[in-house]
Amino acid sequence: MKTIKEGYKGQDVIRLCELLGIPCISNFDNSIKSEVIKFQRDNKLDADGICGPKTWLKLFINDRLQKNSSPNIVESDYVWAGEFINCESAAIKAVKDVETSGRSGFECPGKPQILFEGHIFYKELKSRGIDPSIWQKKYPSIVYPSWTKKYYKGGLGEYSRLEVAKGINEDAALESISAGLFQILGQNYKTCSCSSVKEFWNKMCESQFQQFILGVEFIRNNNLHKYLERKDWASFAKSYNGPGYKSNSYDVKLENAYKKYKK
Repeated sequence: MKTIKEGYKGQDVIRLCELLGIPCISNFDNSIKSEVIKFQRDNKLDADGICGPKTWLKLFINDRLQKNSSPNIVESDYVWAGEFINCESAAIKAVKDVETSGRSGFECPGKPQILFEGHIFYKELKSRGIDPSIWQKKYPSIVYPSWTKKYYKGGLGEYSRLEVAKGINEDAALESISAGLFQILGQNYKTCSCSSVKEFWNKMCESQFQQFILGVEFIRNNNLHKYLERKDWASFAKSYNGPGYKSNSYDVKLENAYKKYKK
């Protein structure tokens, strides 16, 4: 969706009117600006009368929850997400499937799928002025300087590792897990439009729909949607999964998943 303001003409203005619940016209006039300002004030957004990403997103969320209060993802969520970040819904489905291997995003109610990364925790402790080497001696499977998968427990077992880490420093621990449908690292809470890692975690624990919103915001704020738009799976995988993406064939998996949903 484009950022639009008074004086803009086009289909996006009609879509805006639909979401605001006012008579539809294609010209963004002063009356529409007034409605946008009212909506922004009611929803604690910057009340500038300009419909940008944050306003569009809030409009979409409110409209969706009014029409369907399901905590799980529904087909229309993929449709509006595609509109929002300008790519095909099949591409978003592909990312979700590859990151969760087709699972729901939760291990059980209130407990998202997580993976605790001890090497990230090591760096997060250090950045907070806490000597990680002291804790490494006591908890070698929780605090370590380099990435390794030998300490992964998988599933709910990851929560026992998280709880130990939270006992050392809660924020650092939460920033050291990848979580939810899109397996987003807690360090990235700001690019999910969250003000703190605890807000990020609370949303992850709330519902599949909230995990979906976080994932879409992560993709948009990191400008990764440009790769989805042009089906550049290798560039997306490199940015999303890191330079070692080829060892796990993430680009191939994304392309195959997209083709499946495109059909």
